[in-house]
This record gives sequence, structure tokens and C-alpha cells, in this order.
Amino acid sequence: MSRDNDLVKLRPVLQITAHEKTSSAEKFQNDVLRPILKFQNDLLCLMFLHTPFVIKKDFSKKHEDQKRSIISDVLKTDQKLKQEIIHCITSLMTIDEYNHFLESKSEYSKRIISMAIQRLKDGLTKNF
Repeated sequence: MSRDNDLVKLRPVLQITAHEKTSSAEKFQNDVLRPILKFQNDLLCLMFLHTPFVIKKDFSKKHEDQKRSIISDVLKTDQKLKQEIIHCITSLMTIDEYNHFLESKSEYSKRIISMAIQRLKDGLTKNF
């Protein structure tokens, strides 16, 4: 089997209803980015929790709204973490998907970070 086939088989299957007017970017987001983000969720949470700023803020002792704010603040300012998250997601793309990503790299990078912020907020504010 090829690398591309193996990668696609690893991804969770998500039930997302596509509409007739779904843009190419939305289709890519739903078919590629969301499943990879879900697959990498535990790793993303661990990466976030081990950033120096989060450790200094004693994240686990904060209230839910404070945690949400910290997540947003860190991912708006920590360029290294943002790049690590983007690389964590793009490394699990097929060659064709990665080529498509490169065509609109800036837009897809923003989408990845936005979805990662939401995943972290959902996963870390209640469970940690």
C-alpha cells in the first residue's frame, strides 16, 4: 500500500453534510482538515499544555472562561506553536492534498489554527 492510502485509512470518518454551494475551501476543510485535526486531537492538547506560557499560567487551576481566554491568547501570539500545529496537520496529508494546501496556504493555515483553537477550547476547558 502507498503512503497516501495508509494516511487516508487512519482518519476518522466524519458525518458532515455538504451543500450544493459548498466552496472548494470548505470541502477541503471538511474532507481533509477536520478528520486530521480530530485524529491529532490528543497530540494537539499535549503540545498546547507543554508550551512554557501555559505552564507558567498554571492552566489546570483556572476557571473555564480563563482557560478559553488563555487558549485564544496563546494561539494568537505564539508563532512557533502555530507552526508546529500546522506542520502536525499537514504531515498527515496525501501528496495531492498537500499540493492543494500549498495553493492557498495562508487561508488553510488560518482555518487549521481556528479549528485547533475550537478543539482545544472544547477539550481542555472541561476535561482538564
